[in-house]
Amino acid sequence: IDAVDRTSEADPLPMVLAGVERTTRQMLAGSKLEFVASISGNHDRTGWSVLHSLAWPLVERWLRCDRDDALRRLEAARSARRFAAGVGEVWDLARDGRVELLVVEQQYEVPALIGAGALQVGAEDTVPGAHAVDDAVDDLIEMVLRSGGEVVMVDEGDLRGHGHLAAVLRY
Repeated sequence: IDAVDRTSEADPLPMVLAGVERTTRQMLAGSKLEFVASISGNHDRTGWSVLHSLAWPLVERWLRCDRDDALRRLEAARSARRFAAGVGEVWDLARDGRVELLVVEQQYEVPALIGAGALQVGAEDTVPGAHAVDDAVDDLIEMVLRSGGEVVMVDEGDLRGHGHLAAVLRY
């Protein structure tokens, strides 16, 4: 358990656990990691492609639940006036550490210029230099994660009318 925890500290991603029931039960109870699901059975000789075909439906179900929960939280935040949308508005709030949950459509990218923490969107011809970024959305995601927020990716079109990304605010 300790070895898995130490290995995952550098990259704390949710995982699917495969193994005999006694071992998986110990891992699920004793680890601080987030497991999406577990696949019971002895998989010492199971190939990667077979493990993938067993695990992927479980991951898809987990992602679907995560997506649905994030969209519900966004709707509740709109009612409570703790909602922001669009890369420009969310950027300023994330810089202040106010974003609790960031929801972003898959494949959404925004080239931009960043100066003194402010974001200038629409930099189509990105100028090479310290303030030019190919994708401000990646920087925004990192900013939210560094401040202890969550990030959920959703399908293209799920945030129609919200500028391809939206946030639940802490306050």
